[in-house]
Amino acid sequence: MKKIWIPVTAIILFLILACLVFSQNSIILGFDKIIETFFASIHNSFFERFFTEITRIGDVIPASIFILALAFVLFISKKHTKAKILLISSGIAITLGTFIKEIAGRVRPPTATIDTIGSSFPSNHAIIATVLCLFFIYELSEYVKIRWQKVLVSVLVILLFVLLALSRLVLNVHWTSDVIAGILIGIMCFSISKVIEEK
Repeated sequence: MKKIWIPVTAIILFLILACLVFSQNSIILGFDKIIETFFASIHNSFFERFFTEITRIGDVIPASIFILALAFVLFISKKHTKAKILLISSGIAITLGTFIKEIAGRVRPPTATIDTIGSSFPSNHAIIATVLCLFFIYELSEYVKIRWQKVLVSVLVILLFVLLALSRLVLNVHWTSDVIAGILIGIMCFSISKVIEEK
């Protein structure tokens, strides 16, 4: 994660995707519509209940409380650098995501199954999930000494990340390109915070 090419690549890919979305590129819009139609076609009450609970994990208020609590624990444990990386990456990510949302003003899918506020692009849930997933894998997994336990923790973290990102599509509150954009912003913000702290 020390290489500058990681945030640079994420920025370039995000800008390309954003340009395609804002120019209403037929390929991107068509892809988004196919995925939306697919999840709308398989919708059922179990999926809605299950993924509604999953998606609540990534809501701004509970996610912010968790981030602040984790940062506090890291600070009192003398893990100052890790706490700074968490606060910088999550702070920049949430702020940037919210700012882009206000500028973009993209309309959410018409088949959304839960009430939401704000515009669609990018997905803040995907941003938060990406930052936390990367933070746990690259910053906290080192405290798990036994190899199989480290693998298990990493798999569980990745699984939660996938479920959280997927929940935004299953519930049709985001287009697929919104979620991809959120993931790219999360990668960008986490890797930039790593570069800043390691200099």
